[in-house]
Amino acid sequence: MKADEFVIGLDLTTFQTNPNPMSKTLTISNSGDEELVITALNINNDPNAPSDGQCGTDGEFSVLGANLPITLAPYDVQSGQMDSVEVSIQFAYAGTEDSCFDCVTPFLGVNDDSTMGLLPTTTMEVVSNDPSGAFTVFLGGSVSSF
Repeated sequence: MKADEFVIGLDLTTFQTNPNPMSKTLTISNSGDEELVITALNINNDPNAPSDGQCGTDGEFSVLGANLPITLAPYDVQSGQMDSVEVSIQFAYAGTEDSCFDCVTPFLGVNDDSTMGLLPTTTMEVVSNDPSGAFTVFLGGSVSSF
């Protein structure tokens, strides 16, 4: 997902007004040669208090209605088809500021203790039987009432 995937309020790209909360669909596919069993979808929301244009704990992501475990068949070489599942992700804003953002990727900025460092991000960890480990999806959103 990209930073502009979740825009609550006025989307300055499309000039449409989006609802709060806002939901989007994320597709997870299996391109591997073995069955993929997804056992958990863990959201790690930004734990910091809202400040300096960041939504912090006022912005919250969640997974809606995922029936786990989810089993995806291996990639079919003959047909070129991948098994996939759509998961609904919701971004809700409970703050009072006119605008803020939830970081989509870690980037350098001033932290709460006024030191330079990585700003917090919100991620979704896809836990499965994949031997390479969990897969991380960075989630981002913004709120704009301009």
